[in-house]
Amino acid sequence: MKNITFYLCALFLIVLFCSRENPLFDANGIPIVLAGNDTTVSINDTIKLYGKAIDDGTIVSYEWNINGSGFIATSKIDTIIIAPSKPCSSYVCSLKVTDSQGNSATDTTNITVLLDKPSATATTTTPQVSINDSITLNGSGNDIYGRIVKWEWDEGNTGLFKETSPSSNLSAIGPSSPDSSFMCVLRVTDDDGNIVSDTVKIDVVLDAPLVTASAQSNTVTYKDIINLSGTIISRSLKTHFLQ
Repeated sequence: MKNITFYLCALFLIVLFCSRENPLFDANGIPIVLAGNDTTVSINDTIKLYGKAIDDGTIVSYEWNINGSGFIATSKIDTIIIAPSKPCSSYVCSLKVTDSQGNSATDTTNITVLLDKPSATATTTTPQVSINDSITLNGSGNDIYGRIVKWEWDEGNTGLFKETSPSSNLSAIGPSSPDSSFMCVLRVTDDDGNIVSDTVKIDVVLDAPLVTASAQSNTVTYKDIINLSGTIISRSLKTHFLQ
């Protein structure tokens, strides 16, 4: 909506100043200049400043003053700048144009610079596993005024991260011993260098094995040899047969 308003205003000014019947139009009129709409960006973003100017003669110079640093001449009315590395609620950029009669005019635009840290969410589809089981870690995140450039996971909260970019997910093997609080940390980095993290907990258990016992015969006589067999089945151990 702001862009539509800006261009409609520019069109109106063109019509207004191209009319010789308009009392504001004369042979030595002051230029009309628009520095563009106010906008919001994140730190270190590349910003293109779009200016507009109207004059009854010829615009001969364009100058931009970036947040009070002084006017610097540019070859075009548009210019490109880099946002500051720290948040700022009022980063003011001024455009001054001068025509062939020496008349000049100035307009300003305000830029709000945000830190804009990304969001990060760590989840798992395997909240409880047995020892040595596979675990699946899922990461998601968002960066409003930029993009996430790096995804990393730390299995077990050891401080050692493994990059998984461009994927945000990781499949791995769980620990070999029980742990009721096996923590896995997701870390994301955006294009401005902002880093955030989130943690998900996995319960690693030692399953109680399933034990079955059987005999070759349920009826025997005195001094008979009895053959007994047993089976142990566990998710965390191989199947064992006992005789």
